[in-house]
Amino acid sequence: SQLTMNEHLSCFFGQSWFQRLWIVQEMALPLKLTLQNGEKKLDGLEFLLGTLVLNYLSKQDSYFRQMDPSNLRTAANLCLVRLVTQNIEDPCLEPGILELVAKNSERICREPKDRIYALLGIQSSRDIIPITPNYDASDEDAFRQFAIDHLLGGDLRCLCYAGLVRHTCKKRALPTWVPDWTCNDTRIRVRIGHSFGISYEACRMGKKDIAFDEKDAAVIRIRGVLLDVVNMDSSPGAGDGMAQWMRRLICIERHLSPCKISQCAMLPSQETVTQVLELVEAVGHGRSLFTTKSGYIGLGPVSLEPGDAIVFFHGAETPFLLRKVCLDKGKGNAPSCTADDGSRSAERWQLVGDCYLHGFMNNEILRPDYKGKHRLFWLV
Repeated sequence: SQLTMNEHLSCFFGQSWFQRLWIVQEMALPLKLTLQNGEKKLDGLEFLLGTLVLNYLSKQDSYFRQMDPSNLRTAANLCLVRLVTQNIEDPCLEPGILELVAKNSERICREPKDRIYALLGIQSSRDIIPITPNYDASDEDAFRQFAIDHLLGGDLRCLCYAGLVRHTCKKRALPTWVPDWTCNDTRIRVRIGHSFGISYEACRMGKKDIAFDEKDAAVIRIRGVLLDVVNMDSSPGAGDGMAQWMRRLICIERHLSPCKISQCAMLPSQETVTQVLELVEAVGHGRSLFTTKSGYIGLGPVSLEPGDAIVFFHGAETPFLLRKVCLDKGKGNAPSCTADDGSRSAERWQLVGDCYLHGFMNNEILRPDYKGKHRLFWLV
């Protein structure tokens, strides 16, 4: 063959077998693994070690960068799942079903419901949420039940994978608080901070208060704190744009509140810019920078808009952006945004997505200063 080694490897890892969802548990569960490609057999351990080394070299060496990184990364993720499944001494390291579904949302399967069901065989022993495959249910009902099971179990992380998705995603008849696992959106695969192993405690110590509307399965009620609203959004950019963003951040750090002094901070050093760029990278890919009406700075989904509310749900790791919607009184039992008596119980909100808000990621929102901002939200 006249193909180079790189081309041979690209052909091997480019095979559709590596993209299939059902092979994840096939790779993870056997005690002894042998792969057969045509007439060639490959020991499972050799494949695992070789794939992980190649994945590392593809990020470090210019020669191996010529390979398709997505195909190699897909194969490397298979190897990591096997490593974790076969070498668990600490049960806390086992991946939960929610993480498994999110990390494998790009894989190929015929039945959308199988994005959940195909991974049940390797879910963590710590998962206390009983999930029974139901192929008679619609895809939307299966996704909704998966979200309900997690929320009633006190796990609000599923909300981090939900929200108003980009226009490139096929829209399903789902409430905004239910993740659409068929949507190939970066936010579906990576929640705030997850890719860098960062964990936040934005309102984790808050007492969870979640309930479902008995009359409408699309509505969920949840308690939280409304802190602020989005004032503007911008792309991270570079040069003067990033310097302005950095200056504002430094002012907040120095004065412990939004700065009111015009040009009080000098341009940041390159070292400081680098540190914050690492922060921007760490808390999420494909996000938009935004400022709030009170002057805080954050990162949110690209679908955010000025006026979106920044809300901290009790028990959640991150804040969320919500958008108030008005429903016509004439359509069924759906109320308008505000009832005649002005009660908040008539309001309805769409979940835009999870976000990062600088200075509010470690239960600061539970301080007595914000006691009067606690309330209930009805998500649709």
